[in-house]
Amino acid sequence: MTGNTSQNKALDGRDAKTGRFLTGNNGGGRKVGSRNKLTTEFLDDLYAKWQQHGPDVLERVIRDDPAAFLRTVAQLLPKEIDVNARSDFDGMEDIPEILPESCRGSRAGSCFGLSQSLWS
Repeated sequence: MTGNTSQNKALDGRDAKTGRFLTGNNGGGRKVGSRNKLTTEFLDDLYAKWQQHGPDVLERVIRDDPAAFLRTVAQLLPKEIDVNARSDFDGMEDIPEILPESCRGSRAGSCFGLSQSLWS
């Protein structure tokens, strides 16, 4: 090692020969979710250009190359969507089961124009 303390500090927690971090080293690094400066600056520049030209470019691409527009839209959409919807009627199969659940809390003893005696 050299007498340069900044270089010695950089090697703390690293193998002297390879420079790799030692097992169990919790030496830091960027925080999870943080971006490096280049990525941040690029996204800022991209956003500025989008604000300036975005709608016009979209119109031109839709007009001149609709397939490219559709590919871009498809790439932005999620590949899978969970459509498992739950309802209060899960497991119910016929009107005598569903109607009381639908009419619970109805006012004045009627629901869907039916008297309460038909659905209770």
